[in-house]
Amino acid sequence: MVSARTQLKKLVGDWQGSGTMTAHGESFPVKARWKTELAAVGFALRCEVRITGVPGTEEFVEVEQIGYDDYEQQFHMGTSCSFGETHDLRGEWQGDQLLVNDDRLSFEIRTVSAAKLDVKVVNAGDGPVFAIDFER
Repeated sequence: MVSARTQLKKLVGDWQGSGTMTAHGESFPVKARWKTELAAVGFALRCEVRITGVPGTEEFVEVEQIGYDDYEQQFHMGTSCSFGETHDLRGEWQGDQLLVNDDRLSFEIRTVSAAKLDVKVVNAGDGPVFAIDFER
């Protein structure tokens, strides 16, 4: 089994991405920058994502903390964004992807290679869906 610290290290970096945001049947092109750094001796990440192209805002900003709880044997992700929303997501690393969710949001980060990530964020109900490919 690969350690949680090894998995989190795969996500460290300054990532540039592009993709789409889909809402109410319409799709919009977006550009993103995701900066991540190790924290808590490798058991956590501090992250910030900035996305342009989101309708209604010049720039969408989200601050994230991703950590591993050794006692619970699961990952936690806390988020807070420029739309005034917060999330407390929980989940696990399955194969090549981190899957975390709460009752309003699911967040998937797939490691395609050492230099490429695919991220998909699905909001519950009619909320937006983000699909962004990132590269270092």
